Amino acid sequence: MYRNLALALVTFICAGSFSSKALAQDIEKYLPKASEPCAGELEKRHQSDPPWDFTTNSKRPTTEQPTVYLHCIFNNVPNSVVEVNWLIPGVKQPIPGNRSAIGPKYSNEMPVGFPEGCLIFGNLRDKSLKAQFWARPEDVEQLQGEKGKDCLSVQKVDARADAGKTGVKLSDIVAPFRMFLRVDPSSSSSPLIAFEGITGARATGSRSYESFITYRLRDAKDSSLTEYESPYWIVPVWVDQAKPLLRSIVAGSKGEPVPLRASKEPTTVAFEASGSGDWTFRELEYAVVVKGGKTVGSIFSPVFIPYLPR
Repeated sequence: MYRNLALALVTFICAGSFSSKALAQDIEKYLPKASEPCAGELEKRHQSDPPWDFTTNSKRPTTEQPTVYLHCIFNNVPNSVVEVNWLIPGVKQPIPGNRSAIGPKYSNEMPVGFPEGCLIFGNLRDKSLKAQFWARPEDVEQLQGEKGKDCLSVQKVDARADAGKTGVKLSDIVAPFRMFLRVDPSSSSSPLIAFEGITGARATGSRSYESFITYRLRDAKDSSLTEYESPYWIVPVWVDQAKPLLRSIVAGSKGEPVPLRASKEPTTVAFEASGSGDWTFRELEYAVVVKGGKTVGSIFSPVFIPYLPR
């Protein structure tokens, strides 16, 4: 279940130390409109395999958000859906026409360059190409695994567990995300909805911080969904580099996966962690799953892992 990964589950607290209203306002500040072209420095249009026509882009860390790498795909074909899986950037989903999908990743290190990474696409995900993105030191091993290989045969390699920098200070981080989901996950022709918002970390003191996801569900007309009974949950994946964080969560306890909720106002889920001494900067994967445990995609959130003596 859940891709055979060892998962531990956290029951999140709603809103936490920060008001839901303030975080909802931040969605408008940080999340580009779905109809806007992808931001970044590596824009490339791909239209060599009709009827597929989409644009990839990648945005390097900025002065305001020095740890955030943003990867984006825009579907240029109106009234058409393209299935994509950009392996290393982590953008895996169906994308409706004239809409953009956004996936953040994180690192305390500067980019190692802008190599081409495998991107699988098509209704059957049987086509592939390579597209440039800003790569982190954590991505080097997987890039080596893609080198000289057919993208359709490449296996996923997790980011290096030793890539995080120890001794970092807690800081505020905010990143946008947008993932499209089928209304009915059992039907490949079902309409799409947008699961979108912001995710990040906010220091609550010199030795504690809050990790949060503030999201909303939107229909094809970019209107809020209020009467949709969502079949989806988000599940934190507590493996390898993220496991030590479980021992430091002071608000929130182990429990069931968090269901995605349709609501007029954005929903915030969060947990608070506390520690002393050094922190290590990492990212935490949240699997988006349906009943039965099938994973349909992931979003990534920045976290600080406290140093815990053995």
